[in-house]
Amino acid sequence: MRTQNDVIKVDGNNNSSGNSSRQPENPFKVVPMCDRSVSNSEAMLLGFLAENSLPFTMAPKLVDLAKSLNKDQKALNHVSMDRTTASYKMKYGMAETMKNRTVENLKVNKFSLNIDESTSTNLHRVLTILVSYFDKQKSSVVIEHLASLDVIKVDAETLTEHIVSIFTENEIPWSNLVSVLMDSCSVMRGSKSGVETRLKQYAPHLLDIDGDTCHHVHNASKKFCAPFDCWIEQLFTDIANDVKWSTDTRDAMKEVAILLDVKFTMPERYVSHRWLSCYDVAVNTKRMSDVHKVFYYSFLRTEDQAIYSQIIDEVLQRIRVGENATREIRAIQKAFGKKKLTTDGKNRKGRIIECLFEKSVKSELTLNFYISVLPMLKCYVTMFETKEPLIHTLMEKQENLMAKFMACIVRPEVVIEKSGSKLCKVDLGDESDVFLREKDMFIGAANKKLISSLSGKDPVVQDFRKRAATAYITCARYLQHKLPLKNQVLRAASGISPDRRADSYTSQLLNRLPDLVKTINEDEEDDEKYTVEVKDFQIDMNLPPYIPGTRIDSWWSAVSKTGKYPTLCNMVFALLSCFHGPQVESSFNIMGDILNTRTGRMNIETYSAIQSVKYGLAREKVDAVRQFARPDPVRDPVDKVMCMNLRSAAGKYKKEMEINRSVEEEKRKSLKLKKTKRANKEKQSEIARKELEEHGVRMVNKRKKEMLENLAAKRKHIA
Repeated sequence: MRTQNDVIKVDGNNNSSGNSSRQPENPFKVVPMCDRSVSNSEAMLLGFLAENSLPFTMAPKLVDLAKSLNKDQKALNHVSMDRTTASYKMKYGMAETMKNRTVENLKVNKFSLNIDESTSTNLHRVLTILVSYFDKQKSSVVIEHLASLDVIKVDAETLTEHIVSIFTENEIPWSNLVSVLMDSCSVMRGSKSGVETRLKQYAPHLLDIDGDTCHHVHNASKKFCAPFDCWIEQLFTDIANDVKWSTDTRDAMKEVAILLDVKFTMPERYVSHRWLSCYDVAVNTKRMSDVHKVFYYSFLRTEDQAIYSQIIDEVLQRIRVGENATREIRAIQKAFGKKKLTTDGKNRKGRIIECLFEKSVKSELTLNFYISVLPMLKCYVTMFETKEPLIHTLMEKQENLMAKFMACIVRPEVVIEKSGSKLCKVDLGDESDVFLREKDMFIGAANKKLISSLSGKDPVVQDFRKRAATAYITCARYLQHKLPLKNQVLRAASGISPDRRADSYTSQLLNRLPDLVKTINEDEEDDEKYTVEVKDFQIDMNLPPYIPGTRIDSWWSAVSKTGKYPTLCNMVFALLSCFHGPQVESSFNIMGDILNTRTGRMNIETYSAIQSVKYGLAREKVDAVRQFARPDPVRDPVDKVMCMNLRSAAGKYKKEMEINRSVEEEKRKSLKLKKTKRANKEKQSEIARKELEEHGVRMVNKRKKEMLENLAAKRKHIA
């Protein structure tokens, strides 16, 4: 046995290189568990987060990952992965496995596409394609990532070629394609040469579900806000920039919020292209309005402070601010009143003061109006951004939105119990007699109370009412023109809703579907079966009960398992695959986290692989740790296809690199370029030097020629 005398003592000067070279003072002393397995491990984790600048939200995920990997220490000891290995294993291993499974499902199921194009932060033009289909194993509609492509030229012909090539390479049948959802720009949905029109050459049966209604509603909100000339939007931008570029302003505003007992949040930046950003920022600004008034009172001139001091006193009294808090607020106001400002800062604070004090009534009326009316549009967009299939409710929600919005300015009897097509025909012209009286127009309870405290002939109030009426009419006309309220496919799709069963009109809608969705029933015999199934379905009292709030795809999956209505269920599943909202927009939000200026060299194919894995994991509704975790790491089975692809990823990567090198070599030979960067640089320098010498020779010869011509002309003149 080794004794304590056998321990070699290390000199302190030689032990400063780190813990790895330090010998224990007493080899028989055991480090306590709290230090060895908890505190030291926590220090390692926190150090890793700090070293790699990772957010603290990653801490619990890294702990779960470490615990899961530690279950099989023998396998963990063999794991080695550098940056390049991670890239090709992601691309040829995990992503290829998940993409192949998606493609196999598309070959046997009816599916729909959601397509859009965007520019990444590293200036790549990326075309992303999502696919939706009913998965019988999951008993629900799933959304997966099909491809993301690097597009150099963005036009209808190029985009169509990319989409067709994906179908051709993966042997996906066009007959299984049900619909395509895109935004309504001319490139995507142009009636003559848009992408959708070109795709109908390959899939003539493609359903016309119109464009993305969420985009239509968002654009309608812009029409609604336009008559107010960005008055309140400029206030949003100025306050956000003021806090962004001045840390002492932010800290002081936060202190004022604490003293006023208002929860402080950073002022949001108004972004015109973000879904109903105007409403989101308006709500936050309204909640912080007292804080803004108290803080920006500091920047008023002395003579103006005397005029508007009553406003601050009313705020302090209403909130019941104590004497000590009032003294601290006055101290902050006095300190910031002496602050030196840049020219931009003075101009910005001048605009803020004008909105909050000099023209406060105009600002408050506009702000309250936005908060009262825009929720109608916001709720619609929020509803159809979800991944739950809602194609059966699209027509009903559009009609409800149209009726509610028009009822704000139109007499109720004009819109009550009107279908979407009739709502589109309501005359909203200047000479129409359908409008409410000006004082009956909906402007919100807060504005109604504010106007009652003012004079009815106040020019600010009169101007606001005119702008509000213009906003309503402009927005309503846009909705009449853009919303697909006359779309027959969407109206017929409403018949598949379980809560509309046992209704004669529902039978009419269901019987209309075979004429619209033409790839489900192949012959007249299938049409006959479908008609009989619809009749029996309407009166069947033994179907699973439908509980409001239940996903419609889950209910129809339970119906299909009864085996009574196979043809009807196939029709329903095809319709449920249709996209109803811009799901591809969420993938572009993720793109900002993956592709940025620091990842400028990342191939778009690698980004596409990451997206495929993310959507593949989302399909399973679990995170990666739980998806691949196994209670018994030795005996529990693994995904053999995934493992095989991961093992063969290196070979595929090498083969791709060889192909790329051969192509590059042929290109170099054709252009007579040398291999190394230095050689190419020297060659280019040599070419530039020769061109410069040739240019000099040409200039000298030209000058000589001009001199000879001048000399000849003089001799001729003398002669």
